[in-house]
Amino acid sequence: MGRAKQLGKNTLLVFIGSFGAKIISFIMLPFYTRWLSVTDYGVVDMISIYQSLLTDFLTAAISTSIFIFPKGVAFHRQKEYFSSGLIFAFFAFIVAALLFYIVRSSFNLFSVSNSFTDYTVWIYIMIFITFIQTYLQQFCRSIDKMYVFTLIGILLTLCTGIFSFIFIPKNGVYGYLIAMVLSNVVVAITTFFIAKLYKYVSLKSFNKVSLKEMLKYSIPTIPNVLMWWVLGSLNRPILEGTVGLSGIGILAVAQRFPNAASLVFSIFGNSWQISVLEEYKMNDFPLFFNRVLAIFSIITCLGVLILSYISDWLVTFIVGNNFLSSSTYIPCLSLALFFLCMNTIISPIFSAVRKSKYYLYSSIWSAVLTIGLNILLIPLIGIMGACISIVCSHALMTLLRVKYTLIFVPVYLKEQYLFLGLLAVAFIVALSIGDSLMFRTMALLVAFLGVALVIRNFDKRLNIKFLAIKLFKNKIKFKQS
Repeated sequence: MGRAKQLGKNTLLVFIGSFGAKIISFIMLPFYTRWLSVTDYGVVDMISIYQSLLTDFLTAAISTSIFIFPKGVAFHRQKEYFSSGLIFAFFAFIVAALLFYIVRSSFNLFSVSNSFTDYTVWIYIMIFITFIQTYLQQFCRSIDKMYVFTLIGILLTLCTGIFSFIFIPKNGVYGYLIAMVLSNVVVAITTFFIAKLYKYVSLKSFNKVSLKEMLKYSIPTIPNVLMWWVLGSLNRPILEGTVGLSGIGILAVAQRFPNAASLVFSIFGNSWQISVLEEYKMNDFPLFFNRVLAIFSIITCLGVLILSYISDWLVTFIVGNNFLSSSTYIPCLSLALFFLCMNTIISPIFSAVRKSKYYLYSSIWSAVLTIGLNILLIPLIGIMGACISIVCSHALMTLLRVKYTLIFVPVYLKEQYLFLGLLAVAFIVALSIGDSLMFRTMALLVAFLGVALVIRNFDKRLNIKFLAIKLFKNKIKFKQS
């Protein structure tokens, strides 16, 4: 099977398995915004943020390694990696339970009350069950059981929707938490038995060397996780102290729209990571890499333009009146999509060469920038300050990762990517100064013309036939050089 066709097949399988599970939060958004108040939605968002931050810290990000190391090795080695990681995680959660108890007791002693102290137990439960579910999924991908990955993605979508309708209307925030936990429990149990993962579990298979090998790779990614939390979530505690939980609820709803658009690229990123690991040592990999980077940068830029143009209509149609102000922030937040796409394509190079330190280097500088901008801008301009900080930090991270990528793979036509980014910025600025439909439409047409010129330049250099992309037919065709 050709590399492009294999990439297309992997993308389709991951799309089916991930799209529903990832898009469900967006599909359910109209219901969430009616079942939950603005403040309650802010609480839910804060719990999710704490869970996403602490999971990798408490488990040393071992789920990152369980995708990398079992791939392509003998069964007994896969068993060693899987069992060693699980046993390590078991003891890590025992320690974590003790730490959570100490932290909660200390906060209660000093009468500290916030979204963390009020939901400490639930945060711990969410961390535990989401780790198990993620660990099993990543292992299934590593051992090429993509059919299981696809099936459980569909199951997670169904369970989330069903449990949400059952529990949230009457129980609010607690109903949301119950729905999320039960959904992940059902999926984890199903994954374990359908994929026959019990064959890989054995106390005798615990191997210190294998565990050290995984931890050596995963631990350096933890600061990267922290930096990503700083980039995307540090604004929440600052917002909670300035504009309150209601402001967090508005920002969380605004982010749902660009996040939903980014799902396609994150899903592609999962299959792209597989292709990079398999294809990196090929002689013509640089051309293959640059073609994929060019195509998805174009697609993302178009997505940013369209999403920004229709943001007002989307919010009016999808969410309730309490959240209408979130449309103000969608164009700015959607700009981060462009840089996210670049990172999605570039970052797997660091996994292929097993140089996770480059994740850290780029994240540190981006985190420093976002900390400074959040502290400076949020007290001055509130939610918009958080949005500007997100965009600027993602832009810096992209520039740095391009710089580090050049060590291993050349990036062609870099000036075209810069032009695309500036084009998107100019369009969003135009939207902010012109409210009339005619002005907005003219700005969109001018932006489309700029994208067309970039497409022409990419096609001349990289010889790409953009219309040959057929993701939903299990293949992506590139005109061969």
